[in-house]
Amino acid sequence: MKKIVIIGNSASGVRAAQTIRKKDSSSTITVISQEKHFPYLKPRLLDYLAGEIKKDDLFYLNNNFYLDNNIEFISEKSVTRINEKKKIVFLDDKSNIDYDILLIASGATNKIPEIKGTYKYGVFEIRSLEDIDKILQIIPVVSDVCIIGSGSIGLRAAVSFRKRNLDVTVVTKSKFALSSYLDEYASSIIKRHLDDFGVRFIFDQDVIEIIGEQEARAIKLESGKVISSSLILIAKGSIPNLNFIKDTSIKINKGITVDENFKTNIPGIYAAGQACEAYNFILNKYDINYDWQGALSQGEIVGENIVENPIKYEGFINIKMLNLLGLGIVSLGKFNLESGLEESKLIDNKNSIYKRIIIQDNKIVGAVLIGDLINKDNILKLLKEKQDISNIKNTIFDQN
Repeated sequence: MKKIVIIGNSASGVRAAQTIRKKDSSSTITVISQEKHFPYLKPRLLDYLAGEIKKDDLFYLNNNFYLDNNIEFISEKSVTRINEKKKIVFLDDKSNIDYDILLIASGATNKIPEIKGTYKYGVFEIRSLEDIDKILQIIPVVSDVCIIGSGSIGLRAAVSFRKRNLDVTVVTKSKFALSSYLDEYASSIIKRHLDDFGVRFIFDQDVIEIIGEQEARAIKLESGKVISSSLILIAKGSIPNLNFIKDTSIKINKGITVDENFKTNIPGIYAAGQACEAYNFILNKYDINYDWQGALSQGEIVGENIVENPIKYEGFINIKMLNLLGLGIVSLGKFNLESGLEESKLIDNKNSIYKRIIIQDNKIVGAVLIGDLINKDNILKLLKEKQDISNIKNTIFDQN
């Protein structure tokens, strides 16, 4: 019988716990979470913000899940450090837990830019259910929102706030929205779609100050312009949540370095989900996979490896899928036209349809699809299997 400790109560950590318990009924499993809630669907937090679902709809496991599976759940506790030599995890209440096997599935934390005034009341980020509940408390007394950042969280939040009849301004230093996984033309379609819904954009500008005494009242741009806002959302992306391992010998790059079985360089310690760098076989590099489904997959595989059923992780494809007001958006693999690559496009401006594939040596290595996603599964299959598309280049976007 082993003592298994899992840091993290989201996709990869929960799926690992489920997988371990199915195969191992005797080992003790302890799950540590910063939050008070049982597992919930983080991808749907912004649907809850928009008022489209109820809070209870977020929870996807029975409240008795941990009890029924003989798993100890420690909530509202943060891991402060790890002693990997003595195999002890230390918590913020001064308690500690020893382990035989440790899984670090601590997820990510938001990037907070160096802006004067981020501590003020009315300034928020979105990482947890508690964050959404705090925002919902203030919404009845505000009329305008400023969102700093134009990634997927920023744009989905913009839609959610507009659905609650708030004026929304998105401010970004980027030259166009969703620049981390779309080309500029694709982004222009999305901007036009959101313009029509009343979302205002300010590009190529940083916010340098949040104005107000104790409460946010406005933002100041680097141009000197001041924009009134009493609800400010910081949505500048995320980084792995790993402060508690900084004094250990666990190897870290952007995330924890792991092998194909999710083992770290320290025997008995594994990492999965947004805490680790996994292999992206399209970009041919190790990177963070921020996709929820990807985290579930990693959690299952690391769970199998923990119970000594060795399964190799073959890698992931960077996938981003969004739906903004009925406009479907998919980005797969590469999206920039680098040296040695070619592209094929289909553009239908009237219907807001844009399809673009990136090709290398007659194989698809990337795609952007907007508006019409009927080809998505076929293109993803061709990309994953690295099939030669010489004979179908000219018909690849046909519905058949």
